[in-house]
Amino acid sequence: MHILLLDERLADRPCPDLEPLLPLLAVDGVRVSLCSPAAAPPATGLLSQNHGWPIRLDQLHTHSLVSSWSDFMSSLTNEGSSLTTAAARLTEMQQGLLRELIRRAVTTAVDETDVDVIFVCQAGILVEFAIETGPPVAAHADEVDLATLATAGRLKEIVAASLSSCELLAADTHATALALSTAWIEPDSERPIETWGFKAGLATPPLESIAARIRDACQTALSRRFAT
Repeated sequence: MHILLLDERLADRPCPDLEPLLPLLAVDGVRVSLCSPAAAPPATGLLSQNHGWPIRLDQLHTHSLVSSWSDFMSSLTNEGSSLTTAAARLTEMQQGLLRELIRRAVTTAVDETDVDVIFVCQAGILVEFAIETGPPVAAHADEVDLATLATAGRLKEIVAASLSSCELLAADTHATALALSTAWIEPDSERPIETWGFKAGLATPPLESIAARIRDACQTALSRRFAT
């Protein structure tokens, strides 16, 4: 099984949640590739080590992301920030430019690999493009991203529609799972929302358990898509 991880945090900066997790995922024949935003052309780090396909945010310069570019990039370096929380502050036109950049990166990652399944580490702005590319999708929703998107207008509508199309959906807390089933997607008794922690900083569950959860989620997504 080849898993493509879509993660919203900058891959060309220290990533304490993913770095120790990736080798634990790549066991028993599982392969892992990473698609994640990068502020500059990545030379070393998570992307180069894990067959990475960067979402080259520096290319937004060519589209003149106006004066909010500095604020956008600065917000990505804040603790607890993600591509979704930063994108929610942009205008719809700017969000459109960013979404097109993400689309090209994710499409390239899927087209140039034999990826079997996509796991979206934070179910925000990246989910749309995971669904568009075609492989089965498992996504993990984060309370912070959902709260950020709650008043984001069209961006919320896009993400909600994409979440509804995932083969498997998990949440970081029971409160997030409840929010998903009441305000984001139609509940499906045959596909209940799983609840488990993802970020290593939460300390529990241990990283080995998180890796096993991700592998199981991806296998479930494959089974649901192909009814095996």
